[in-house]
Amino acid sequence: MSTSSTKYILPGELIDQVIDHLHDDSPSLRACCITCRAWAPSARFHIFHDIVLSDAERADTLAVHLETSPHISPLVRSLTINGHLDPAHKRLDYYLDAVIPAIAPKLTRLKTLQVKRVTLANHDPKVLSTLIHNFSTLQELHISSITFNGFRDFAALIVAHPFLECLD
Repeated sequence: MSTSSTKYILPGELIDQVIDHLHDDSPSLRACCITCRAWAPSARFHIFHDIVLSDAERADTLAVHLETSPHISPLVRSLTINGHLDPAHKRLDYYLDAVIPAIAPKLTRLKTLQVKRVTLANHDPKVLSTLIHNFSTLQELHISSITFNGFRDFAALIVAHPFLECLD
């Protein structure tokens, strides 16, 4: 007695459309990554497209991912740094002063940068230097509740990104 098995293969375009519908469902996208090797690139595109750093743990996780899986860095197109103006948040100081200079050079295709609630005057000058000298593909810069050392630092940040289309 012979048994025949039929293997069904869905077209890649259909798989991409299904995964695109999951764009805002991180648990499902992560499940897609481990379910089928062919699904991983489409799922990773959405997982790493918009990164929000709101604490040191997330920043450390991103730094580890970028170091161990360099193929992920071109997928990051939007980075949001949600700081705290409260000086009691010491962990923020660590990730701004240590992690941001480490990850920024790897984000070569970043299009959008949002920086919120950060007092740059309290941080290592490397942080501002990193924001100025990286992100050559930046098209949108959204800044709010940021304290610079002076107008010169603010102007340097803006002038350093000639491809800006949106400043908010």
